[in-house]
Amino acid sequence: MSFQLKIPHSVPSETRIYMRDLIKLLNAQDLITELDSGALKLLMQVHEKWIKSTKIIEDEGYVIADENARGTTCHKPHPALTIQKDATIQLTRLFAQFGLTPQARKKIGQEKPVADSPLAKFIKDSKTN
Repeated sequence: MSFQLKIPHSVPSETRIYMRDLIKLLNAQDLITELDSGALKLLMQVHEKWIKSTKIIEDEGYVIADENARGTTCHKPHPALTIQKDATIQLTRLFAQFGLTPQARKKIGQEKPVADSPLAKFIKDSKTN
């Protein structure tokens, strides 16, 4: 059975498409279950934040004009840059958790097998007898 995530209609189309495709790929690799729904929702929210802040920066530029108390106009970095930067950091961490980076994919399936517990050994032996 494959996992499905309900994506609200308010989510931008870029994020909707990304999440739909991502879930399809993760399901094909049998890497997600219902237990991952919270983390996937967080990934969706952060991706949405990244998309929206990137669009604001594209529309308004990296720098904004601001008038100080003396009436002098000064330029400062757009506040959306901080939102975009924070979202990028969060996305990078979430990508690693879901195996969405080359380095993270190398680790999938490479955990060292744990020695059989006495219970596991007993069950294994009872099946062969």
